[in-house]
Amino acid sequence: MRQWFPRTRAPRQATRSPAFYAKELSRTGDRSGALDLQFADLMEHLSPKSYESFRKKCSPEEWARYEPNFLAALKDQRTETRISIHMVRGEHVEAVRLLADVRFDGWRSDSVLKAATRLEAQFPREVLDFYRSGLGRTDRTAPRGEYAQWARIVAKMRHVWVDVMHEPDAWAAFAQTLKAQSQRRPG
Repeated sequence: MRQWFPRTRAPRQATRSPAFYAKELSRTGDRSGALDLQFADLMEHLSPKSYESFRKKCSPEEWARYEPNFLAALKDQRTETRISIHMVRGEHVEAVRLLADVRFDGWRSDSVLKAATRLEAQFPREVLDFYRSGLGRTDRTAPRGEYAQWARIVAKMRHVWVDVMHEPDAWAAFAQTLKAQSQRRPG
């Protein structure tokens, strides 16, 4: 007989409040120690918002001290977080490079789709490839939800081809190929 054991989770350390840092700073008078605590929290709960908040608190000299550690730790973060932070930092080439490694799907976070939308004008071919990665095999029968997702993807692709790249002929050729695949699909 199989025994079931309750799952145990490590308690999640809560992010410290701004009041905690102010108290720590007034207690010790050490700004660098308080920033070290904030940086540790930043790296534990990294998001574009927390990154911007910490970056604004630092002087240029202080940020120069934290940035190498930040960039090293950023490589270990989820791809969605990395793309968002590179967008905030204005590193669009790096964001596009990461976007090429990600497959478009309906479960992907909004931050990746927002980044792709913002990158359409600068890197239309790369964003088009990202959108195309979400189509999968259109020559097979699929559930209704998947068809709806394909329709949203195709609408984004049409927008890039027609409105951004101004290549309606390329869009028409792709749409015709897609339609032909759809007609050959088993009923």
